[in-house]
Amino acid sequence: MTDKDSRKNQGEAAYRRTSDDSVRDVAKEAMRRLAFRMPKAAEQGFDPGRAEIDRLCQLLIEPDSKPLKQYIKGLLDDGNSPAKIYIGYIASAARRLGQDWAEDCRSFAEVTLGSGRLHQIVRDLSAHHDRADGRKGDAPHAMLALAPGETHTLGIEIFANLLRDDGWDVDICIGGTQASILKRAREGSHDVVVLVGYGQGDALIFASLVDDLRAALPDGAVLMAGGIVESAPEIPGVPSEDWLTDLPSAVLRLRQRLQG
Repeated sequence: MTDKDSRKNQGEAAYRRTSDDSVRDVAKEAMRRLAFRMPKAAEQGFDPGRAEIDRLCQLLIEPDSKPLKQYIKGLLDDGNSPAKIYIGYIASAARRLGQDWAEDCRSFAEVTLGSGRLHQIVRDLSAHHDRADGRKGDAPHAMLALAPGETHTLGIEIFANLLRDDGWDVDICIGGTQASILKRAREGSHDVVVLVGYGQGDALIFASLVDDLRAALPDGAVLMAGGIVESAPEIPGVPSEDWLTDLPSAVLRLRQRLQG
């Protein structure tokens, strides 16, 4: 290999390292922001304490998932409400994992494994609730749609479960386009439609979809939720009173909106 080839290879390797570092930094910043937007348990009266969250985070990244399943079962057996588990434990653990990764305290593999298991816990709790309580024919019907371009689904899944615990029938739309979300909203009999965004997608498309939903559902409530609330003043046609700023109060506000 000539000196020229060696310098070329070294340059390409340095470029790849720089590129990988840049992607990793962007991903960490996105994870950090998402984590900080998860509801803070202490503010909602559901704080299990730092030691418990540390324990849960460690269980989330262990190779064997059985101790984690036993831990969650123990929380249910001890009488913890689903809302407390969602907000006090799951959301807190999501925030901690995001912070730890942003601060280089945990690896990408650990955070990926832990995040995947958090999603599974939410789904398992949802299935547990469905089997236990079922659905009533007169339940209010909500559609939760993740805005086009968004990929973070943990918050919308927790929100759906909190609504189900409150007696709602919930339809979730994830991965839809502007046209498919609008079509699904038109064809359903929804009392409320909530468009959820975290700022990953195009703000103008988000605002346009809000306008389309309002035009298509003149008798239904159309509201917005998610971390994109921080950009609300920059989105035309989206008044601040139509934003749901945190999960626990969002359930109450939807109920009030339905009754009003």
